[in-house]
Amino acid sequence: MQPLLQDFLDKWVYPTGFSGPGVDFRLRQTKRCIPLWDKLVTQAIQSAEQDLKAGSDEWKAARARAGYAAEGPFMSIKQMSTQILSVTVDEQSKYIDLQRMRARQIWDEVKHGQLHADVLLRGGWIKREEELMNDARANTQPKLSYFGMTAMFPHIHPLARAGQHYYIEAMACLGISATLSVIDDSLIRHQLRSQEAEEMMHFMEGKYQIDAYALTPKTKSPLKRSSISCSDPGCRSQAGRWVAQLEFDMKMRIEEALCIACGLCREVCPEAAIHPKLQDIHHMYEVIEHQCTGCEDCLPYCPAPGALIEYDPTGVTS
Repeated sequence: MQPLLQDFLDKWVYPTGFSGPGVDFRLRQTKRCIPLWDKLVTQAIQSAEQDLKAGSDEWKAARARAGYAAEGPFMSIKQMSTQILSVTVDEQSKYIDLQRMRARQIWDEVKHGQLHADVLLRGGWIKREEELMNDARANTQPKLSYFGMTAMFPHIHPLARAGQHYYIEAMACLGISATLSVIDDSLIRHQLRSQEAEEMMHFMEGKYQIDAYALTPKTKSPLKRSSISCSDPGCRSQAGRWVAQLEFDMKMRIEEALCIACGLCREVCPEAAIHPKLQDIHHMYEVIEHQCTGCEDCLPYCPAPGALIEYDPTGVTS
């Protein structure tokens, strides 16, 4: 493991002021993040070292244009505004934490975009920031799906946005630290140092929201179906319905006569409870009962009506 990553883990990831399902869930997910974070640090160091060997200053402009594409107005303002507007007025109170988070981050990302523009201005590559509006290099996104996907986060899971903050902003923090460990250029260091604290704030915000989830005695205990009066998944999620590792009364199973064997349920199951049936010529899947927590995360993704059904393991079918 890269020493920079180990230092980040020891200082910011592992220390926590809480205990409970949220913390347990985050630490489990962290194990999945670490290999990717480690790879990111390695690549950032190698990229910075390669830039220094380029023989010209063009790498500074290339970095600034790429940063502007990721955090300039075409991406950041539209992305965050879309996330805010994707929540209807009558659902505002349900997603108030997300709304606050995104509203705060609009300003931060606009500032980050300006920092990248400043590198280009001070380096003499452009005379006015407006020139970047017509430069494809400063507006092209390598992952086009990212924009639309993030607009869906509030409707997927109450912790989806916090989880993205935790994973992605950690990468931003680590990438900055890795680059600073190699590059000594004052212009680049000013841009990175000016951005560093805000990326850390967003990471900590995501970490806190995950850790603080399900801290009350009511949401720490297993949730009984009889206590859920609202049939809307959003209502259930507010009550702690989707907290990982809570055991619900009901479990899921696959109705083979209706299943189209697409495998989507297997991909989204947080407990890896859905497996291919061995030696099945139709490539069907099955739910391993003892691994299933009954969280229903798989239901919204199933394209075949009735193929995934709830059942009571004691024998009563829902």
